[in-house]
Amino acid sequence: MNPSGLGGDKVMTSQESGEDSRGGGIEFGLQVHALLEHLPRHPKEEWERVAERIRRTEGWSEFESAYELSTNILLTPELEYLFGPGSLAEVPISAELDELDGRRIYGIIDRLVVSGDQVLAVDYKTNADVPETIEDIPDGLIRQMGAYAAALEKVYQGREISMAILWTANGSLMTLGRDLVRHHIGKATAELAETDNRAILPGLAGTGDTRGTVQAGEAGPSA
Repeated sequence: MNPSGLGGDKVMTSQESGEDSRGGGIEFGLQVHALLEHLPRHPKEEWERVAERIRRTEGWSEFESAYELSTNILLTPELEYLFGPGSLAEVPISAELDELDGRRIYGIIDRLVVSGDQVLAVDYKTNADVPETIEDIPDGLIRQMGAYAAALEKVYQGREISMAILWTANGSLMTLGRDLVRHHIGKATAELAETDNRAILPGLAGTGDTRGTVQAGEAGPSA
């Protein structure tokens, strides 16, 4: 299952208008993700050429806003370490999680920074409205990060795993504590169990667990 499918709210609403605050929409988000993936691999002098190549390949028309926002992020001194040596872009990850009763998750981490015994996973959010505090982050987004954290603990055993959200609208990086993400993934597990029970009880009561034997998650690279 995809970590984004663990339930909970995922969209913030403007306190004044009550409207969806996802910013420039799906295409804008794809543009920002593509630029933050590819531009750091090239010298700054080549960024415009690389961005234009991406635009033509994807068939995007309006591209200037995403380019300006992305380059501002890449040129922010406090964020340089996210895109430097030891960082990886668009990292696929898969693991069976005890936290989700053995369910296997499949997802892609936007940015992964591996340094010594430290591993930092960063998820980009292109919402126009940025939460002022961690408490304002929609529950569904934290559940997603909790699933990634649990998977990374299996892949990078013995290392310290940290999770953060990069709000691209203002370039702020918000770190999520381990206890917080574990609490929210626990809420997802409870809801999934309730859904399983509703599916089983009407016609399969007394037949036992229909999901089969839970296997241990596979160990991943220790780079």
